This record gives sequence, structure tokens and C-alpha cells, in this order.
Amino acid sequence: MRQSRTRRLAGNGCSGSGKLVAAILLTACTAAGGDGPSGFSVTDSAGVEIVRNGATGALPPAALDSSVRVLRIGAIDGPPELQFFRVSAMAIDDENNIYVVDAGHAEVRVFDAAGTFLRRFGRRGRGPGEFEFPSGIWAHGDTVFVADTRLIRMSIFDRTGRDAGTIPLGGVRAGRVFPVRPVPGGWIALPWEVPAGFPYEHGVVRNDTSRIVWTASLEELVALDARAPAAVAPAATAVRELVTMVSGRRVGNQTPIFMSSFAPLFEPEPRYAVDGRGRVYFSTSADYVIDVYDTSGTHVRRLTRAYSPIPITDALIGRFADLARAHWDTASMQGEAAAGKANDEARIRTATVPALPPIGRMLASAEGTLWVERRDLVPDPVALEWTRGPNEPYATKWDVFDPEGRFLGTVTLPPTFSPRVVGESWALGIERDELDVEHVARYEIRR
Repeated sequence: MRQSRTRRLAGNGCSGSGKLVAAILLTACTAAGGDGPSGFSVTDSAGVEIVRNGATGALPPAALDSSVRVLRIGAIDGPPELQFFRVSAMAIDDENNIYVVDAGHAEVRVFDAAGTFLRRFGRRGRGPGEFEFPSGIWAHGDTVFVADTRLIRMSIFDRTGRDAGTIPLGGVRAGRVFPVRPVPGGWIALPWEVPAGFPYEHGVVRNDTSRIVWTASLEELVALDARAPAAVAPAATAVRELVTMVSGRRVGNQTPIFMSSFAPLFEPEPRYAVDGRGRVYFSTSADYVIDVYDTSGTHVRRLTRAYSPIPITDALIGRFADLARAHWDTASMQGEAAAGKANDEARIRTATVPALPPIGRMLASAEGTLWVERRDLVPDPVALEWTRGPNEPYATKWDVFDPEGRFLGTVTLPPTFSPRVVGESWALGIERDELDVEHVARYEIRR
């Protein structure tokens, strides 16, 4: 085993990469304290780089709390190409053109970096170049890929929007593949998994497993998964399993009309992101620990960050119970409503997690900058658990790490904005106005 060694990055030990990091790293170097409130330390042991970050990053507070909106695309009234209905995905190509999937209109709209409309492609239908519910988009080289949830296929286009074929993504129940991101030499994807312990049994805890894999060919992965949906064939050279993850607990529950399942209140979920190099960032969300794997499946890095856990109190659980009571007392107890009430009551009884999970969504840039949603810092964590009302609130706090895993700071974004694509110091996403109308917006961190 290779001998461990620790580098405390303070004083002469500091080094940085990226324009933003180079400009601000002096701040971190001056205050670095290893595992303390500020700074970071790096331990290299058996090929795994352990990056321990303190509670304070390198970005100054003024930059963190004043992200600037530099672009907004959309209109309530005006040209139809500026009116969005159910934006489901976004992508940016290497010329900074913005691709927006409008699932409500079943089309893709393309804008330049300044927000000028360039073209649209796709339409509703089941034929070549058509969509029923487009849900994902990736701009990779000269090719644009659009995944369709209902048609269970990937449509391929060139940059002008000309149809270039389709890739079937499997069937409804078996052999289905969920693309995550195109990477050099192939794709990162999630094959379909057969649920563990199905059908449900009352009171029995179930943990499903799923895989994150690298594949040289989505078609090959679909064919393999159709033959063996629970495991990757060992002889498959075109498929490598990177991460096997266990889902959050689900408990079987006999409701008044059928057997269902529920996730205990505030239960953490597995989270992941993939950067443009194919590195997978993975966390169980129970604590602030993120593991990084390369496309060979090698565990190359673990990054941690000091933070203050927020305990789950009786008051939080009580507020959820009040929401459930107010909702179900006025609902007609017929059909699935009776099952929904029974599940909510069971969730309240089984709330056992001691603290709010710190990690929500994770987004990674092409270069490896990592943005981490802080679900524990949402103003009203109960609203995230109560999914029967309007759209859940957007998180306003996001931790940002550089491509080396070093914590830069916690960025404050508007409560009306949800990032979908990120870069070194910017985030592109959906912004809702005061009338709940969707726009496409870009925010930047400025010092």
C-alpha cells in the first residue's frame, strides 16, 4: 500500500487551478487551517485523495451573497419562442449557445450566449425528430441528444436541428436505460433495476439498488440490460460499473385499499453528478461526504466539509403533521386519497433521522466545478417534504467546489431560481416570475 501523506494547504503549500480560483486563492491560503473553521487539507492514501474542507471557503462573503443575473430569456406576452411552458432540460455547447427543452410544446429552442433566438427543432409526434415528452438534452461535439421519457428513446440531431436518427432506450419494464451525460469515449448512464422485495410487505423495510455505469454504447447497454436487468454481464467490455448505490429506505404500508410504500420523514437519498471528464460525484446525503469515481470505476477522491448539522425536532415533525391534517381533513376519503393519508400518517410515526440531510442536488460543470444544493439550509425544510401542494421551494444556498475538490464558498441564489447547468462561476436555470411564469436565466458570482 502506498504510504499516506498529508498536505496542509497554507502559506507556501497553496496551489490553484482555474481563473476564478487563481484570483481568490490567496484569501484561502492566508486563512487556511486544515480541518478547522477555514482552509483545507489533502491526504493521499492508497490512491484516494481525501480533501477535508473547513467551514469557510475562499470566496469573499460579498460575492457569495450577491450573485448577479446577467441573462434572462422569456416573456409573458410576445414572440412565441420566448414563451416557455414546462422547461424540462437545458444544455450549452462549446460555442456557448443555449439549448432549452420546452416539454410543454415538445420542442427544442436554441439561443446564442446573449439570449438571441436562433432556431427551434422538434415537434409533437412519434416519428423521426419528434417528441412526446422530451426530458433531457446534451450538446456533445457536433451532436445534440434529446431523451424522451414517454417514447423511451434518444433522438439525435446535428447542431442545426437536422434529424440524425434515434437510439432506443429499452422497454417499459425491463432493459430500460437512463442516460446521464456523454463523456469522452462513451456515456455515463443508469440501467433499469428490478426493485428488491417486490411486491411490498407490510412493515418491511426495502432498499432498492441501482448502478451508475460507463458504457461505450447505449445500444450495447440496452441489449445487456434486457438480458440481465439486475447486473452487468461480467464479460461485457463495453460496460463498466462505476457506483452501486442503495436507495433511501422504503417501508411497506397496508392502506385502506391497497399495499403501498413510503419513505420515512426527512429520509436522505443518494445523490450524484457527472462532469465533462466522466467523473462521478456520489453521496448518500446522510453526512457531508462526497466520493468521486473515474470512468474506470476507481475511487479517486473523497471530499468532506465542516458544517453544523440541523437537528430534526418534534416541532418540525409537528409542522408536517399539521400540514397533513389540514389537507386530509378537507379531502374526500375515497380511492387513492385514503392511501395518501395512511402513508403520511406512517411517515410521521417512522421519522427517525436525527438531522436534516445536508446534500441535495449536485451539478458538475464540464471542467469539474461542483455545485451542491444545501437542503438543510432551505428556509422551510418541511415544505420540501410536503409534496402534495404547489411546486416545492427552490434552495437558495449552494456550496461550490473547484475541480480539485476545494471548497470555495456557499453561494446565495434567488428563491425563484433553480440551476440546471453550471460552470466555474455561473449557473443557468429556470426562473419563475411573480406570476409563476418560467424564464431561462443565468446568474454569475462576481467579486
